[in-house]
Amino acid sequence: MPYRVTLLFGKASEEQSDQGAAVNHYRPHGISRVETGQILARLEPLPGSSETSDMPTGVDFFSIKDQTVIENPTIELREDGPLTYVVSRGTGFAALSGEKIVVSPFLTIPGDINFHTGNLICPGDLVIEGSIMSGFKVTAENLTVYGSIENATVKARGNLICRGGIVGCQDQPLLCGANLWCKYLENSTIEVKNNIFIARSSLHSNMKAGGDIVLCQNSAILVGGQCEAGRSIYCGVSGAKWETPTELILGREPFLAKRAHLIQHKLHKLEKELQELNQRIEQINLFMQLDAPAADEQPRQLQEERELLENKRKFIENKQRTITFQLQDLQRKIKAYEQLHDNSALTVTNQVFRGVNLTIKECRYHVEAETKAATYREKRGIIVNSALNGTD
Repeated sequence: MPYRVTLLFGKASEEQSDQGAAVNHYRPHGISRVETGQILARLEPLPGSSETSDMPTGVDFFSIKDQTVIENPTIELREDGPLTYVVSRGTGFAALSGEKIVVSPFLTIPGDINFHTGNLICPGDLVIEGSIMSGFKVTAENLTVYGSIENATVKARGNLICRGGIVGCQDQPLLCGANLWCKYLENSTIEVKNNIFIARSSLHSNMKAGGDIVLCQNSAILVGGQCEAGRSIYCGVSGAKWETPTELILGREPFLAKRAHLIQHKLHKLEKELQELNQRIEQINLFMQLDAPAADEQPRQLQEERELLENKRKFIENKQRTITFQLQDLQRKIKAYEQLHDNSALTVTNQVFRGVNLTIKECRYHVEAETKAATYREKRGIIVNSALNGTD
């Protein structure tokens, strides 16, 4: 028996704008997940022949010859009188594949993120079979990009896999809540909660990783920019022959350190504000000690101002104490992290060039001469080099 299939998913209502209004090609598109038991389509029996080629076919409905055409393990069919409903067996993203409605655990975009798709916000895992083009924004849980990421704003709450390169992402740091893999990194800023894995090279980029930064190939180059790793950095070549400044910081959890720096900045502003308040209160106290006519309104106004300033001072002092406790707690966490990861090291399997600045915990070291395969560690407050051909 032939059926007309009416799709009931992927039709989020959108407000109609004026026809004369400018088109916003960057408008974010929110993707909705389907839940277990959600109705995805409605099947209505069609009278007459099973030949359905003359039936209209569109985005919202199409026709099939019988129910077996649409059946697959991700959905089930429930009959309700003359109608049959297609119901999801699990949570995921519904899509039409040929004449089948399939629920997948991840959403697949079959091309690039560009003016055709607009910005994309996905509440689950996302696979992009093309590239993320310049100027666009993508947010997802776990994100896989078959192509490259070019000057885009990207946030993955979990893992991020980019089979191509990450290029020119400087306006906003590319954020990743777990691990990141890519082929190469160029003129970009990335912040990764756990580990960064790069197949080939990192050129003039800034990286923050709570764990390790690993450039996987023996010839992989790490040159320019600032790289911060909570544990260790591994690469084939560090720096360049023309002494390109390359800053490497190890053994400190970069995100805790960043929060501590911001809190210290807040404390500095509060301290400055307290100094100004105290100076003004002192000025009022000195003036109040002078003899003034009884009918003069100025002493009364100054008394009111002093009371307001004293109340404000108490508020700021309480805030200062609270933030100081937060800073002390962060400093304890930073210290505990350093003790837990006491063996942080820079390992270079090919060559280290002049111009590399290395910081391990609180110790600093500047590479003065080219060195072959070497490992740098902090020992007793100094950085030592266990290069195979001696020390530099």
